[in-house]
Amino acid sequence: MNTEPGVGRMGNGCSTARAGVSPPLAGSFTLGPSALKGHAMTTSDWYSFIVSLLWNLPFVMIYVIGIMLSLVFWQRHPMVSTLSLVAFLILLGNIVIGSGLQLWVTGAFNRTRSSPYSGRGSGENIEQVMRIVGIFRTLLGMAAWSLLLTALFGWRSKGETSEKGVT
Repeated sequence: MNTEPGVGRMGNGCSTARAGVSPPLAGSFTLGPSALKGHAMTTSDWYSFIVSLLWNLPFVMIYVIGIMLSLVFWQRHPMVSTLSLVAFLILLGNIVIGSGLQLWVTGAFNRTRSSPYSGRGSGENIEQVMRIVGIFRTLLGMAAWSLLLTALFGWRSKGETSEKGVT
């Protein structure tokens, strides 16, 4: 194994310096349509997706109830309902789409690894992609929770009092 800084090994046995590829891009794989060409979701993929959703079922139920309550109270509190509806939709989409995206990324990686060009993928690359997906999901969650906190605490005006006289 080459321990020279900036020179790594690609999966095909070529060093990244000899191959003319910088180390962060060495062994990169595509996540575009070409990675999925001819590969429909298998039963195993669907099973993994459903299991992922089942693990998140308590959150999915809370978010669906939140969506329904936002719609029920729309006439009484339109601004609060709008903020909470958008927040719960983001949180629900984050689970469903995020779980699907993570399965798609790992599936594309596995299909690339099993292709004749198997030297094009590496564990470091999938780690980088999954880290980006995780950061994106975290930012979406933060935005949704910010909306919920705004809906919960930010809707009262200064002069408004509750029925008990407490502002």
